[in-house]
Amino acid sequence: MRKMIPILLGGAGLALAVYSFLSPPASKLARGEILAAWTVGPPVYFWLEYFVMANSIAKEEMERYKMFQELSRNVWAGIAAALAIGYFTAR
Repeated sequence: MRKMIPILLGGAGLALAVYSFLSPPASKLARGEILAAWTVGPPVYFWLEYFVMANSIAKEEMERYKMFQELSRNVWAGIAAALAIGYFTAR
């Protein structure tokens, strides 16, 4: 269950962001708020998760955990870039 929390939060945030960007009445302010939340939220979560998990993970598992963090960071950066493009090109 603990592993599902980031997936559920990320999926819900992504769904909200995509919906707000594609729905016509979305204001520039609402899009900016979602972009800011998506840009700041996941890195803060990754940082907190690392410091909480670092003490409880065995050395052998740490490399796998770091690989997962890097993959998650890359996915987050791609989505953040797409949202930024949508924000700055929307009228």
